Amino acid sequence: MSPTSSTLTPGGTTGAEGTERLIRAAHVILDNCGMTLGPRKVHRIVRTFEARVAHNGWSFFDFLATSIQLDADRRVQLLNDPDVQRVIAYADPTGETAVRNVIRAAG
Repeated sequence: MSPTSSTLTPGGTTGAEGTERLIRAAHVILDNCGMTLGPRKVHRIVRTFEARVAHNGWSFFDFLATSIQLDADRRVQLLNDPDVQRVIAYADPTGETAVRNVIRAAG
């Protein structure tokens, strides 16, 4: 699991701003993998991430992908998608390196 940047964790953002950023990111990721979730479901996923998961070092992308049960191949496709890369660009270099290592090992 890759750690998140402090700008997108509950302790590093001012409430609504960080939540809205994660909600927008979730919609971009979902749109690019052809899934549709209602606004309440997306909001609930984001709130769960902020309240229970972010402080454990998971990235939002990993949490969302696990929540919607994406397989490893689909995750790799999404991570290579320029639109998704743009919204998850907040990730720190260490986390990105870890993701690349996992992808390389799976491939």
